[in-house]
Amino acid sequence: GVLVAGRSVSSLESCEITDCGGSGVLLAYNAGVHVEHCSIKNNQWSGIGAFAGSSLSIQDTCIENNALFAVGAAVDVTCNLSSGNTFQGNGRGDSVHRYLAYEHS
Repeated sequence: GVLVAGRSVSSLESCEITDCGGSGVLLAYNAGVHVEHCSIKNNQWSGIGAFAGSSLSIQDTCIENNALFAVGAAVDVTCNLSSGNTFQGNGRGDSVHRYLAYEHS
């Protein structure tokens, strides 16, 4: 999978991320990522996981057949979903699932 860490902002374009032992894409605390024209599937956790303080945007991306959610994100994560996304066949839900977690100071 892809780990985005350290207050960085990354861009993933035209990638296929499959069969990972965790999330396909994981954002550490305060990281950011733009995902466009990607396929994220068949991962053992969520397609995209985002820890507290992070931000993500998703456009024209297919997130499918992951064990948990399409996207699992802490409540304070900024999520921008643009047009053309397909979320389907994810084990716990085809949505952005919010959970209670905050960055520790």
